[in-house]
Amino acid sequence: MSFVLREYDSELAEDSKRRLVAYTRSGWPITVPRFARADKIPSKEHSGLVEIRTEALVDLMRENEKTNVKILSVSEDQYNCVGMIFCSRTADVDIRHIDEILKQDGYNVIEKKKVVAGDLVLYTFQKKYSHVGMISCVSELDLRVISKWGKDGEFEHEYRDVPFHLGIPTDFYTTRANNVTEQVR
Repeated sequence: MSFVLREYDSELAEDSKRRLVAYTRSGWPITVPRFARADKIPSKEHSGLVEIRTEALVDLMRENEKTNVKILSVSEDQYNCVGMIFCSRTADVDIRHIDEILKQDGYNVIEKKKVVAGDLVLYTFQKKYSHVGMISCVSELDLRVISKWGKDGEFEHEYRDVPFHLGIPTDFYTTRANNVTEQVR
């Protein structure tokens, strides 16, 4: 099964040279736009803007007393949080399709207290999934997450500490068979 997850323009649907098939971990194909070098941020000025926006996000988080946010990378490559996790940082995959991706890759709901590194956390904004991150560290006091914030940088942060527009953490998912709370249907 393959489908276009992001419809950028009508040309994409008809021009196979502008499509790329990315694969999730289970081998499920996802058709996404092919970004040519020209589609990347073209100049040092633009590259600098990505870095400035990323730094501004961290400053904003610190103003809101969320001080444990760490920038991991700033990239001009066009991928988002879903593409980071499911397509190895190669694609901008629309979050609206996260339920199908989770199902195809064999993810199931898990309770927060049973989460381990490598599991996922999904965020909700206005009753819809808005963001996804991967648990990087679990301790008694904290769950740390790695996620990409839109077109800006990749961050490591406490699972609750994301910008307002990315939502609040609501669901945890795992591919581990043990300790599953609910199977995804």
